[in-house]
Amino acid sequence: MAALVGADAKEATGSFELGDVLLEGTPINAELAHHLGESGLIIARQVIEHAFRSQSAARFLTTFITRSTLPFGVFIQTQLSWVCPTKVPQTVRKRVEVVASVLAKCRQEVILALFYDFFSSGTQGGLRFDIILGMNNEKDTNNTYHYGFPTGTFDETLDEFTLHGTNSHKTSSIPLVESWRPDYIHIWQHRLEQLLPGIDIKKALKIFEYPTDARHGRLVVSPHPSMTDLMLIDNDWQVAIEAKYTEYSKMEETKCNARPKKLLLTWLKMIRDYGCTDLSDDEFLAVADKVSYQFLHRTASACYKTNGAEGQKPCLIYQLFVDWSDDKSKTDCRRYEEQLRTYARILHLRRMKFLIISCPIINQTWMDNQGPSFYGKDGSHLFQQMHTRTTYEFNWECVEVKEVL
Repeated sequence: MAALVGADAKEATGSFELGDVLLEGTPINAELAHHLGESGLIIARQVIEHAFRSQSAARFLTTFITRSTLPFGVFIQTQLSWVCPTKVPQTVRKRVEVVASVLAKCRQEVILALFYDFFSSGTQGGLRFDIILGMNNEKDTNNTYHYGFPTGTFDETLDEFTLHGTNSHKTSSIPLVESWRPDYIHIWQHRLEQLLPGIDIKKALKIFEYPTDARHGRLVVSPHPSMTDLMLIDNDWQVAIEAKYTEYSKMEETKCNARPKKLLLTWLKMIRDYGCTDLSDDEFLAVADKVSYQFLHRTASACYKTNGAEGQKPCLIYQLFVDWSDDKSKTDCRRYEEQLRTYARILHLRRMKFLIISCPIINQTWMDNQGPSFYGKDGSHLFQQMHTRTTYEFNWECVEVKEVL
């Protein structure tokens, strides 16, 4: 079986051997063993869900998950079987490692070791997947950034954005990434910790382009997941951040009534199942023409699998960038804020936080004057610029965080 020993264990206080693998970790008591065991079961299930999310042809037959306690962690044993095709793509193999690592870090725990093995026989395929989960140590802020699900540093995230490209140098993802660089994390911690008690933005996962499927039980209703611009995940909070810049002044948002009824009600159910609305299906359908479809599925992404035993609370943030030198940009931003407040009232949102952040950009004119030689034909060169310098600059003293819920 393939083995991966977690590098985050290097500051641990003890070690033990499992076969030919030497593992290090912090000794655990019965209480920690129970906590790690519960987290491990959740992680194992989520690894299966995320690693195989694109494998629609695979019909799962059985899932077998057990746990046992070790001196410095918990051993989670998993076996998943499915109907062929038996050949598992290399991308899935990589996602097993990647997703397990990301999900473990969500809870300030660490994969001390990961063992996996794909097998096939006749008309049946399978995956044996075992993890040893231990307690995590202090993490470097720069190592908590991700694009989709790959683990990586802030610099590696910039490279991913460069590869995927943008529409222009005013695309909202560019100032969003700039505003969440490691140098500014202390500012966000200060601005948000009173409204989101207990949040630890330094240790939180910061996952750009985070996918959430429209799910009804195990059924994925749409092949197009909701792609959250930035998802923050820590022990206490799941924060979905949607960024806007020039978009809110250029286009009329697509309303819910333009989408299939089954899809709409699936997103609504994902909000309602986690206690974030009391709106019935019929009540929602009666006002569907008044709510932005993007607002609906972004809210569902924030609420999904929160307010439960794991303790994470949901928060939706709209981060609105404003050209501080342009009065029209300020007016458009204020108008859009009112639209967002209206959407929240119509959806009867509750048991969650909803914040609107206005973030002034102070060098847009300078940026425009640099031309494509600086920011590239589609603006994506700016992500490469961020490796060595700042691009967009913000008036942090005038950043406003407004609590809607």
